[in-house]
Amino acid sequence: MFIYQGRLNWGSSARDETAAIILPSGTMRAGDPVFILSQWTRDSGGNKKAPLSQKITINKVTKTANGDDTFTVKPGYYRWNMTSRDNYNKLDFVLSADTTTATSHMVFKRVWKPSNPQSKETGKVWVSKLNWPVMADNEFCLFIAPEGFGEGKPFLSMWQWSHDKYLKERVPIFRVGKQSIGEIGELDNNSALFTCQLDSDYLVTCAWEKTTDVLTVFMKGPEGNQEVGAFKLFANTKPHEEASDEVAELKRKIKELTDDLTAEKAKTASLKAQLAQAQTACQAEKTQKDNEIKRLKDKVSQLEGQGGS
Repeated sequence: MFIYQGRLNWGSSARDETAAIILPSGTMRAGDPVFILSQWTRDSGGNKKAPLSQKITINKVTKTANGDDTFTVKPGYYRWNMTSRDNYNKLDFVLSADTTTATSHMVFKRVWKPSNPQSKETGKVWVSKLNWPVMADNEFCLFIAPEGFGEGKPFLSMWQWSHDKYLKERVPIFRVGKQSIGEIGELDNNSALFTCQLDSDYLVTCAWEKTTDVLTVFMKGPEGNQEVGAFKLFANTKPHEEASDEVAELKRKIKELTDDLTAEKAKTASLKAQLAQAQTACQAEKTQKDNEIKRLKDKVSQLEGQGGS
């Protein structure tokens, strides 16, 4: 999984809104999903801070002259086109729409990738809104367990402060912590309870139930100590199965070649049988003609002998 952070800008609908782009399978292939998560400053219906949660499927991946990947989606109301830069350290993101000639060019920087590129752990992404004393009023917020649940496994958070302590607006926050089951926590196939120190100021306690896939989050910080919400699951994620895909492709090629070889052998056997039949028929015809020639010669000799006497 690759996670990118940037700013969403689209006319008056989105002005410097904190946004995340998630490539759940890392480097892209046709058919892979991409998650675009943010909020509209004001949507087409006039709703302020309306959620933007898009799951789009990549239709085509092409290589640029520099070796980067450009991936596009099937046309819809919005066109979300992206190009990787610097070996996927950045994404150039271009947003456009069929109803207008306007385009918005944005750059997203990668803020997280797995420490083990070969990791095949499945992950979870939860999205909701954050309300927090003084700092956040109905703001975009997400939590991610990129490798599932477990002691020491990463736990990521991203949200937007309406105003930070310096009164700066729309401040993006991204934190990476580790899950701690500890003495108060629990973990089994059906539930999880853990804490995570996001930074020196903020500690979250999270509870998850398999039956609902909801993540309930409590946060403690300088401004307060309270539940911040029950976050609905947005998506499960899974890396590419590189080895399995390669083996499957090799097996497919082996079967294809084996089938071709079997067909060629059958064709050769059929041709050999036809050749044998033709040789037998030819030999029989030759023998018949030889016998006929001999009979005719004998007849000629007999007639010549009768004429001489």
